[in-house]
Amino acid sequence: MRSMDGVWSDWDVKIEWEGWIRNEILPACTEPVGIVPAFEDNFKGWIQANNFIIRYFSPDVPFGWQENIWSGGSSSWIHENYYSDEIETLIVGPTVQLRTDFEVFGGEYSPDFIVFDKYEMDAISGHWLFNARD
Repeated sequence: MRSMDGVWSDWDVKIEWEGWIRNEILPACTEPVGIVPAFEDNFKGWIQANNFIIRYFSPDVPFGWQENIWSGGSSSWIHENYYSDEIETLIVGPTVQLRTDFEVFGGEYSPDFIVFDKYEMDAISGHWLFNARD
């Protein structure tokens, strides 16, 4: 990354990343893959294809998918005074059902874990501070 004066930063990973892609990833992609499973031509197939790619090219590397409080389309629900059963019905149930329908955590190439990201924004910059109930 260049600073305002055009000097490369010590924190720049672009050159290193591009070298890794060129020297490691692209050659691996040209190796014979063997039999590639048939995946549906939809979002579910895309998820399964990604799981397959990770499992095939790095079978010993654990991987997972990420989820956060935006899974219901908005994060505002976290500040509502819902009871546990309401959260289960309105947020958790539909989120789990969607992941089940897309077989995110199923099948032969399923991931090892799920990561929960509380929030992707700086809590101080907005109304994103959480209290004990949140």
